[in-house]
Amino acid sequence: MWFRKQKNNPCDYDLAVVGDTLGGYVAVLAALEQGLRVVWLRSECGTGYSIETEPARFDSLSPEGARYLAHILAPADIEHLQRGRFGGINRNGIYSPFNQALGCGFQFSIVALKQLLMQKIVPRAKIIQNADAIFAFDRNCLRISTHTTPEHILCHWAINAEGEFSQFSRQMPTYLSEDLWVVRNFGDRSMHYAGDVFFCEDDISWRWIAYDDEGLACETRWRKPRTGISIPHNAINARWYKRACCLEYYDEQLRPVILIGSTFFRVDPACGLGATLQVKSALYAVACIARCLSGSVQAPGELASYQAMMDATFNEVAQPMADFYQAYGVRAGKYYTVVT
Repeated sequence: MWFRKQKNNPCDYDLAVVGDTLGGYVAVLAALEQGLRVVWLRSECGTGYSIETEPARFDSLSPEGARYLAHILAPADIEHLQRGRFGGINRNGIYSPFNQALGCGFQFSIVALKQLLMQKIVPRAKIIQNADAIFAFDRNCLRISTHTTPEHILCHWAINAEGEFSQFSRQMPTYLSEDLWVVRNFGDRSMHYAGDVFFCEDDISWRWIAYDDEGLACETRWRKPRTGISIPHNAINARWYKRACCLEYYDEQLRPVILIGSTFFRVDPACGLGATLQVKSALYAVACIARCLSGSVQAPGELASYQAMMDATFNEVAQPMADFYQAYGVRAGKYYTVVT
């Protein structure tokens, strides 16, 4: 079968991961833990989605994301990463605890997480610069060469983890909302709120405020656009987008390139699932590939299940968030008219 390792079609690597968003790091380590041979093509700048690149800031990982991360990191590693744990969210002054079965979320630095994952990856995976790579496909493999090493590297499968502005993808993202300019800043320090998180709304804005164990607050804020008010210089446009399919077939290639995380879609930070989506989709994609390589499943069905999971995840988030922004008079998702 085409999806299994072929003795008459040997490849140097089972998997090529292209890109270094958080999902790329997770995919590389998860594949190594599955015993796959991995080549990782990183960008020269070494950054993913720009909201991830502030070393001083920190993010909140949902209980679901924390459970997924535990698949590739030991409890001691996760404890070391944590800057604070939270068992619920204060929404407009009302505390809503998580279901006990969900566990806790925690505050963490994406930069610190990437550094930890890199320490575990470097001795075990081949890493080359994406900017120096040349890709070619045939029916059975992805061929990678570089300007400095003209010999081909052959790979069975590929994951695209480049994010919104992927050069590897042949699909342009379709934008699904108006501009959503988000600002992240440090707030006031308060030990009284250490470990707490707040989601606050008023008529013109929302704020997500997370406190670490030392009472340091990191605030993510969106404000409804107003005539005559300029966009802050440090704002990031978290406009929604989605590519049509998370399985990309090139030329006569039999195996698709699998899109993960923010390469496939983004819904802005108000949904609270940015890092969780990166980790979840990377683990699902790698598990799908490992099962296909083993021959334990039929690849078309396995790939269809991955596509269905990603589409369902988008719809579960986008539908309520579209209603959320509609209340502000901002069009997103089902209320947004796509310009072609």
